[in-house]
Amino acid sequence: WSSDVCSSDLSGASNGIIFPDGTMQTTAVATPAGGNTNTALGTSALAADTTGNNNTATGSGALSSNTTAAGNTASGYDALHLNTTGSLNTATGYLALSANTSGNYNTASGYQALYVNSTGSYNTANGYQALLYNTTGASNTAIGQGALFSNTTGSGNAAGGLWALYNNTTGVNNTSIGPYALLAQPSHSRAIFRRRKAQLL
Repeated sequence: WSSDVCSSDLSGASNGIIFPDGTMQTTAVATPAGGNTNTALGTSALAADTTGNNNTATGSGALSSNTTAAGNTASGYDALHLNTTGSLNTATGYLALSANTSGNYNTASGYQALYVNSTGSYNTANGYQALLYNTTGASNTAIGQGALFSNTTGSGNAAGGLWALYNNTTGVNNTSIGPYALLAQPSHSRAIFRRRKAQLL
C-alpha cells in the first residue's frame, strides 16, 4: 500500500490500518517481548514470549502463554494457548492443543484436537475432537472425528475412522481401523481390530 491509500496506526490499543474513508481494520498484530524470528498475528498471540524462537502464532490467543519454547506453529483461536515450554508442536484449528504446556512434537488439526493434552508428546490428532481428553499419553495417532476421544494416559495407540477407539482411556498399543472400530474398547492393551462396515458395536 502507498501512504496516500492507507496508513498504519500502531499506537495504543487501537492497532490497525486506517483507510481513506476513515475506517479501521482492527486485526491486531502482536509484538512478542523477546525471542527471535517469531511471527504473531492476532490479539495476545505470543504475548508472553521471552526467549522462545522460531514460533508462528496466527489467531487470537494463539501461543499466548509461550515463554521459552521454540519451533511451534499455532493457527486458530487459542491454539496452543497454555503452551509455555513445549517445543516443535503444530496446532491448526480452534482450541487445538489449547491446554498443552510442555508436551513436544505434537500435531493437532481440527476443532479441539488434542484439546486437553498437557505434557503428552509425539501425538498426532487429525479430526474434530480427535484425542480430545489426552493428557499425558504419548505416541498416539488418531485420524477421524472423535478418534481416541476418551484417551487420557494410554500410549502407542492408533485409531483411524469415525469414533475409532472412542472409549479407550489408559490402554496401550491398540490399533483400530474403520468407523466405530473398537468403539466400546475398555482399557485393554495390544488389541487389533478392523471394521469393514460402519456399524455400532
